[in-house]
Order: sequence, then structure tokens, then C-alpha cells
Amino acid sequence: PNHRAELETIHRGIDTTYFDVASIAELRINQLRRAWRLPKDSKPLIMLPGRLTRLKGHGDFLQALSMLPANSFKAVIVGATENRDRYYRELQDQIRRLSIESDVHFVGPCDDMPAAYCLADIVVSASTKPEAFGRTLCEAQAMEKLIVASRHGGAEETTYYKQQQGLYEAGKASALASAISNQLALGREQAHQIGTESRQHITENFSLERMCQRTLALYERVIDQTPSAKT
Repeated sequence: PNHRAELETIHRGIDTTYFDVASIAELRINQLRRAWRLPKDSKPLIMLPGRLTRLKGHGDFLQALSMLPANSFKAVIVGATENRDRYYRELQDQIRRLSIESDVHFVGPCDDMPAAYCLADIVVSASTKPEAFGRTLCEAQAMEKLIVASRHGGAEETTYYKQQQGLYEAGKASALASAISNQLALGREQAHQIGTESRQHITENFSLERMCQRTLALYERVIDQTPSAKT
């Protein structure tokens, strides 16, 4: 009864060694580029990775892309389409209605996400409902990429402060389009600097190593404070 209740937050972590642009061989990137049939041109690549489910906001993403200047980008949706036939057809119909067939493509599942992030200029998380952590955003930042994300849930905690212009009001395609435009407007040097600092932000705050260290430290502290452990 004399013990004071304490709460401690230990954030989930990602493997910043696995997600490290310096460790990705050019061969892996080129293999994926060929598999996805991406031309080697100067157009920025916008990527939306994630399960093909409505809460990931694919519809908002497509609507937002249609608001960007035509022929100014390439976009890929990464994720398995199997057993998602009805939703997949809906999205394909939307692409046709918006006349963006030449700008956006479904590339299916990917078993080499570090290489996928290397190909991207901007990684988007368009979730319509708050996610507790949002692994994609942390992985992308660890890979030194610019991000765009719904301003709710874990995204508000994990996004590096210099990437805040990429956050937007969830469910609003026009706001998503503006956030993408904000990131596209950054110069190459500025984008590179923000990417470098974003990796440092993730490494210091949301790495797998940090998560494990803090978890073990908490266990040790609890054990030390347990009366039976002192007898």
C-alpha cells in the first residue's frame, strides 16, 4: 500500500543496422528497379508501403496524387494484393477515373524493404486511423528518407521535427497533396540534410537496441525494488 504506482513508456524499436542506406548494395537496388520496371529518370518516386486495407488510406493517396502536377512524379504502392480482389479493383477503377494510370503502379509484396526505401524519395503513411507506432515511418527515416504522414497516433511522436511539414490532417486528400508538395519542394541538399538528421533521431530514440536496453533496465529496477529479492 505504500508503493507509488509508476508508469514508464518504452517505445517500440526498429533494427537501424538492417535499415541503413550505407549497407545496401547497388545491385539490390537495381534488381528491384528492374523488377518494378522503374525507368532511371529524374522524376521523384513517391512510395506508399503497407497492407492493402482501407485503413491504410490508399484512396486518399490516389486522390492526392491526382492533385499534383501531371507527369511530375512516379508513385508505387507496395503490398500484397492477393485475397484483396474487391478492394484492389476499386483502387484500379479510381486510378482510371483520376487518369493517373501512367503515374502510379501496384508493385506487389516486397521482401527487400531496405532496397525499396533506397528507390523512394518520399515515403507516405496515409492511415485513416491512429497507429500506435507506425513502423514504416521509422524505417523510412532510418533510411534517411523524407516522409509524409497522417497527423495522429504514433506519427506525431516518431516524426523528426524538421519533417513536420510532411504531417497532414488524416482523411483529407487535399491536405495530403499539400504535404507531399511541401516535401517535393525541398532542394536536394536540404532533403539530404534532413534525411541524415532523421536517421540520427530514429537511432537515438526508436532503435531496437534502445528498446531492449530500456526494457532490461526496467526489469532490473523492478527486481531491485522487490522485497523478496533483497532477502
